[in-house]
Amino acid sequence: MNAFISIGIIAGRELKSLFLSPLAWSVLAVVQLILAWLFLIQLDQFATLQPQLAALPGAPGLTDIVVAPLFASAATVLLLVTPLLTMRVFSEERRQHTLTLLFSMPLSMTEIVLGKYLGLLALLGVMLVLIALMPLALLLGGTLDFGQFAAGVLGLALLMASFAAVGLYVSTLTHHPGIAAVGSFGILLLLSIVDWSGASGLFSYLSLARHYEALLKGVFNSSDVVYYLLLIVTFLILAVRRLDGERLQRYPSLTLPMKWGENDGSLSTPWRGLGRGQRMDITPKSRFYLRAQHALFIVLLLAAVGLLAWLSTRYNYQADWTANARNTLSESSQALLKEMSGPLKITVYVRERKATGTLLERYQRHKPDLALRFVNPDEQPDEVRAQGIRADGEMLIEYAGRNAHVTQLSEQALTDALMRVARSGERHLAFLGGHGERNPHGEANHDLKLWVNELESKGFNAGTLNLSVNPQIPANTTLLVLAGPSADLLPGEVKLIQDYVSKGGKLLWLADPGPLHGLAPLAEQLGVEFVPGVIVDATTQLMGIERPEFALVGEYGAHPVTRDLNQLTLFPRAAGLEVKASDGWQADAFLQSSVRSWAETGALSGEVKYDAGKDHIGPLNLAVALTRETPAAGAGQQRVVVAGDGDFLSNTYLGNGGNLELGVNIVNWLAGDDNLIAIPVKTSPDTRLTLSRNKTLFIGMGFLLALPLALLGAGLVIWLRRRRR
Repeated sequence: MNAFISIGIIAGRELKSLFLSPLAWSVLAVVQLILAWLFLIQLDQFATLQPQLAALPGAPGLTDIVVAPLFASAATVLLLVTPLLTMRVFSEERRQHTLTLLFSMPLSMTEIVLGKYLGLLALLGVMLVLIALMPLALLLGGTLDFGQFAAGVLGLALLMASFAAVGLYVSTLTHHPGIAAVGSFGILLLLSIVDWSGASGLFSYLSLARHYEALLKGVFNSSDVVYYLLLIVTFLILAVRRLDGERLQRYPSLTLPMKWGENDGSLSTPWRGLGRGQRMDITPKSRFYLRAQHALFIVLLLAAVGLLAWLSTRYNYQADWTANARNTLSESSQALLKEMSGPLKITVYVRERKATGTLLERYQRHKPDLALRFVNPDEQPDEVRAQGIRADGEMLIEYAGRNAHVTQLSEQALTDALMRVARSGERHLAFLGGHGERNPHGEANHDLKLWVNELESKGFNAGTLNLSVNPQIPANTTLLVLAGPSADLLPGEVKLIQDYVSKGGKLLWLADPGPLHGLAPLAEQLGVEFVPGVIVDATTQLMGIERPEFALVGEYGAHPVTRDLNQLTLFPRAAGLEVKASDGWQADAFLQSSVRSWAETGALSGEVKYDAGKDHIGPLNLAVALTRETPAAGAGQQRVVVAGDGDFLSNTYLGNGGNLELGVNIVNWLAGDDNLIAIPVKTSPDTRLTLSRNKTLFIGMGFLLALPLALLGAGLVIWLRRRRR
């Protein structure tokens, strides 16, 4: 208890001396002014981007655009100003010849160092509160990602504490405050840029910035916290050791304090055997002994710190504190990695590995046998040419003898590539052609090129099949697609399609309102009936859509195709479906129109309204999934999807709402890749900020002018009072 009281007294004395100095107030004012200016710049940038963020899936929020950069800037500013606060802690004592008095106090060096350190932390804590108040002021017109904000505050607090520990230690090495400031800055700068060369291993672990960046993103890792704690403890121990050695070697004639006088064996070896009031003479032999003991202590200390650091990286706890876990791989990506048995290798051809490595580390955590290799294109030009690398940051994925290239740094792009190499065989999509169907590679508005391009990026091969030229469906066809024929099929062609379905083939039928063009026997085989007319949805008028033949779907069932779908989907000119499945089929309608819809059998011009007795009232099925056990033994489940609209996947309408995601999900489900559904977009909760003019002025003038002036005024008053004494 006496030790805690002593530490508290020293901390209070140090804090008082800091706040009685104009330097502390001036530093607080300058830091506040600089960071407030940077904060307002980021805020203005967010206001400019805000209209675009609302329409951008997975857009960053207020915390990402304003708060995280503010905390990052604060780290840079603190790197410059913390040495100014720590330079005088012990060097000023030595310069003013008060260190001898400090050594003669009935206190251990540990108590003195901890007391002064806590006094520094109290001042830095005031600075931390001032910095945190700026983001919190945004709650006047918006919200924050509080998990990411808390992680950022924790990171900034640990960074401040580390800076203070380093600066305090350096101040024990010299009697000149300026040299102490430069030395502290040099060490902190070195620890901040130690991994700039792209080196991994020890240099990467030693980087102050690397551990701080993870916390700024909202990712808490116990290894990062342990790193800062080890850094703090190490430099504090070195400071204690340094001062103890200086007291012994520089002031050997000092009379030992009363509490150290008893020969109780509790003190280090050089002090043993001394009685109360005795003095100690330092001989050359004892000096050598002390230096050897000090060197051994440093070696053992570094060994212990290294062991703890290694253990913290091997056994660590990590949590994503951001809203919606935006820094965590989606369940779809995790499921894919679990299904990939055997080693996976990713080679990244990049000049700056920092951003790429962060994303890939998330994959590596879920697949320990994922081997990462980084290659600088400038250093390995022959390999770059041999692998066909065209862009900086391009990744080569190798798995089970297959490979894929990725040029876009995102979870969606990387998981898509993993899907391609994970597929055990080729996936062929055969689009029926020759009857005016939508062209899978056509660029016309009604064609399907954009949708097919997305499917091909996920490992599917798409081609056109003309049964009148080649009267057979290839055996390697994964999925047959009927994309809205506009001319009648020949009876022989229909028979080939029926035989394909009878034998267990998978089918996607994108029908349109109107005649079936010879496919009525296929509809009867599947037990599907098409409701006459075009679905009209009165809900679309509330969404600003004037054309009556558009249907909106915003609620989905628990079917695998729609389980992760959370966006509206748009269906132009759709027909309703009724299912009377037979022959072992099990039907599930996974898309339905709203209760305010109906199938309009009349004209779609002028005033369109429901006519009882003629039109069919909604809700109506827009798409149904049919499943049954495949007739061929051991071939798995046969799957068929029939949709009453094909326009929703056309080039014109694919970009509306969740149409693309729905189209990809349908094909993945039909192909049997239940877990390889499109990755849902993770949104930020703080993409909107609405501040009145008065609130904006309050934030701007308060943090940029009023607060810095108040801090400067306090420092000026203290300076004037001290000058009058």
